[in-house]
Amino acid sequence: FTDIVDSTKLLATLGDDKWSRLLARHDELVRGAISEEGGEVVKQTGDGFFASFESPKAAISAAIAIQRALAAEIVAPDVRIGVHAGSAFRTGDSADYGGQGVHVASRIGGAATAGEILVSAETVDGLGGAFRVGEPRSETLKGVDEPIDVVSVQWR
Repeated sequence: FTDIVDSTKLLATLGDDKWSRLLARHDELVRGAISEEGGEVVKQTGDGFFASFESPKAAISAAIAIQRALAAEIVAPDVRIGVHAGSAFRTGDSADYGGQGVHVASRIGGAATAGEILVSAETVDGLGGAFRVGEPRSETLKGVDEPIDVVSVQWR
């Protein structure tokens, strides 16, 4: 899950026209990074994206690419990203997903700070040190019974 931090404030500051152009560029960069890593945009959530990937490594690689692409822009919004590998199911005839894993991923994204890629510790555990990560921390996520250990991926 990706989310632009303080998007309402940005819109109020920039106005509709400039916000629209900034959002279009953001969307282009995010979609490109997701696609480049073989991901699928499940849905756009206004100022963010819900994407699925075949592997945690691809999801984290896309998240890093998103943050780096936005950082390379002259002006770009701060984005927080949450990644979690968990169970999910297709909802109805749509391309949307549901399930506990989806909720956990969304909540992890909401717990991330501006410019952060926050990943459940269990998701990076099996990747053999493929990414530099910070010290684990425990997050209490709304609607999740037990705290979840998460790590911040170092992308800079």
